[in-house]
Amino acid sequence: MPERMLVDQLLQRFCAVEDRAEAVSHMMDELDEVCPDGRARNTAVYRAMEQEYTCLCAEREFIESLGISELEAMSILRNGEAGEPSQIVRQKE
Repeated sequence: MPERMLVDQLLQRFCAVEDRAEAVSHMMDELDEVCPDGRARNTAVYRAMEQEYTCLCAEREFIESLGISELEAMSILRNGEAGEPSQIVRQKE
C-alpha cells in the first residue's frame, strides 16, 4: 500500500512539474517577444526562469526514469504516442 501512495504522489508531482515547466516556458517566450533584440535574456528575471525551467526538466526526467507504468500511460494520453518524451522541450538559441 505505501508503494501505491508513492506512485500516486509521483504521478501528481509529474503533472505539476509539466504544468509549471509549460508556464515558465511561456513566460520566457513572452519576455523574448517584449525584447526581441535579446535584451530579455540578460535580465535577472529571465535567468531565474531559465534556471527554474532547467530544474523542472531535470526533475521531470528523473521521474520518467523511474519507469512507472502509469506514467507511460499518462504520457500516451498527453502526447498521443507511446515512447515519445514529454512534449515540453524549450529550444536553446
